[in-house]
Amino acid sequence: MAAAVALGTFTACEDVPEPYVNPYDQMQPSEPEVVIEPAGDGTQANPWNVAGLIEACNGLAADAFLKDGADVYVAGLVTETTEVSSQYGNATYYISDDAKASNRFYVYRGKLLDGKSVENESDLQVGDSVVVCGKVKNFKGNTLEFDQGNFLVFHKKGEGGGTPALEAPGTAEAPFTVAQALDYINNKLGSATSPEGYVKGKIVAVGEVDTGSYGNATYTISDDGTDGTTLQIYRGYSLGGAKFKSANEIKAGDVVIVKGKLVNFKGNTPQFTQGSAIYSLNGKTAESGGGDTPAGDVKKVTVAEFNAAAESDNVWYELTGTVKNLKDGDQYGNFDLEDATGSVYVYGLLDKQGGEKKKFQELVAAKGIKNGSKLTIHGTRGSFNDKIEVMNAYFVSIDNSGSGGNDTPSGDAKGDGTLANPFNAIAAINYTSALAADVESDKEVYIKGKISRIANNGTFAQGGTYGNSSFYISEDGAQANEFYVFRTLYLGNVKYTSGTDIKVGDEVIICGKVVNYKGNTPETAANKSYIYSLNGKTSDDGTSGGGGEGGGGDVAETGTNGDFEQWADGVPDNWKTASAAGNATLTQSTTAHSGKFSVQVGGNASGNKRLGYKEMSLAAGTYTVKFYVKALAEGASVNPGFVPVDNGTAGTYKYAGYVDNISTGDWQLVEATLEIPSAGTYCFVVMNQKKSPAIDILIDDFTVTLNGKSVIK
Repeated sequence: MAAAVALGTFTACEDVPEPYVNPYDQMQPSEPEVVIEPAGDGTQANPWNVAGLIEACNGLAADAFLKDGADVYVAGLVTETTEVSSQYGNATYYISDDAKASNRFYVYRGKLLDGKSVENESDLQVGDSVVVCGKVKNFKGNTLEFDQGNFLVFHKKGEGGGTPALEAPGTAEAPFTVAQALDYINNKLGSATSPEGYVKGKIVAVGEVDTGSYGNATYTISDDGTDGTTLQIYRGYSLGGAKFKSANEIKAGDVVIVKGKLVNFKGNTPQFTQGSAIYSLNGKTAESGGGDTPAGDVKKVTVAEFNAAAESDNVWYELTGTVKNLKDGDQYGNFDLEDATGSVYVYGLLDKQGGEKKKFQELVAAKGIKNGSKLTIHGTRGSFNDKIEVMNAYFVSIDNSGSGGNDTPSGDAKGDGTLANPFNAIAAINYTSALAADVESDKEVYIKGKISRIANNGTFAQGGTYGNSSFYISEDGAQANEFYVFRTLYLGNVKYTSGTDIKVGDEVIICGKVVNYKGNTPETAANKSYIYSLNGKTSDDGTSGGGGEGGGGDVAETGTNGDFEQWADGVPDNWKTASAAGNATLTQSTTAHSGKFSVQVGGNASGNKRLGYKEMSLAAGTYTVKFYVKALAEGASVNPGFVPVDNGTAGTYKYAGYVDNISTGDWQLVEATLEIPSAGTYCFVVMNQKKSPAIDILIDDFTVTLNGKSVIK
């Protein structure tokens, strides 16, 4: 209780006397420089000053933590901010004991009071008095710093101090030359970080280009393109601030204007800080269409020729093929394009060159695009995680004559195992046969077919002691190319009851896990599948039900993006709460259980962090929550739950129970039931339990159902 009261005092510090000495008040600009003696003991009651912290770190080994990783408290004055990330909600800055920035200490990616996110540069400024709580380490033996995950327990806005205001180093209309930028850094900047400015130069060399989740590049520029006098651009973004998708987007000799902040890193490396962006590339800006305009003629090629071509954002191709694996309702236009020579993945299709993203459904409505459509598109050759893709693609023409949607000749494998495109029996056989003997699939799949025959005592009426059924399905109901559905449950994933049964000729979609039994019999895993739909009726539409407790109660509201495939502004769609239910730092990860992406949920050593789905109107009932999780370090624990939300305020959290020691190797399925007591507004959450040191986790394929009805998928 005492700690809670003290923390409350810190958060209200602007209205009460300061609990700590304000170092800014002790050092007026007119006073001569003095040596500040170490003080404090690093506790919350008696924080170190910066001199005391530096003294305590004497002899700390490389990458070792002070006090074996225990949290320490340090009071100081913010003398410089080097990075403010609204995307990740943190700031990197220096603190000192005085306004002259002597004996600085590095605070890496810290949060505000009580771990609240940093939203803009005004949240933490030079001259602010702070007390920082967190872990201190000797990073690589050459940088003493607060480790990521630190936060403030005291914060008072200051009167200024630190480095005087600087002019911006160039404008878009009159950018600095490299020579001017270097003079500015060496003679005006000192140890500070500049305001945002513009520098023009010619690329000398390109170092590292990350085309994965970070999407940035490190390269050097000079005024004439030679390596005599250069300026480094450290982990900057591509044209207009977009992420790099190809290493070929920039090259030596390109003329660029870079927008960002300058710094003299460690006093010996003039550079742009991380997060700069190319404002113009060879005279073209993002607004003028740079990067989207085909250079020269568009080359008409087959899919095989396209796949064999080199990656380039400057060479444009025309491809014609059949649309495959297009999901219903896709906003982006992601699908496979197939011709007689092969198949390639189209990463987003625009209605025209340079068109607006997330408008694919409007194009579908206007042109009738569907699986089986014959499309002609233009795009460039790129890749993602070593998978070849058509990038920057836009629509040219369509031919739907003779298109049969998903229809392909009888006997072919069809579908990808999703609800939007279920396996047929042959595809299910192929998928399951590829599994090791007696090993279950790591995910649920959907399989569509007609019941061709019933297994011995396979129906409820014949011997449904266990409330399940066993039967065979095929494409057309014939007894050939059959897949065995073994001990499956009824509609809504419940047991059969009297009055419910199946018969030969019924059309079903099965949802569940499959197993290659003894290595020679592909089938559903016993009691781990159910009939999702029967003759077109599902438990989703209320036209049929399987009995059992809870009936077929209505779902008040449903949601999507449980697979974390859709992101905007660094946040997965629908995974941002208006209340405080979702308080974790979320990052897009390309380590996925299925699809392209999962969500990385940041951990914290001082408090539990929650992944939260947006507020939803829910009916009372028993909800089933399923998701896959993987930890980035040993010892992680998760706990699924929910919280009622009233007028934007989260109430009391209810959890199903901890799942401990989350796997760091294989994806681990977590399943829980949650009882919503009454109709109202709620958030579903997954807690990442606090650990020291903090552990991040990955989550993917999150689903919620109510009596078999989809709530989140």
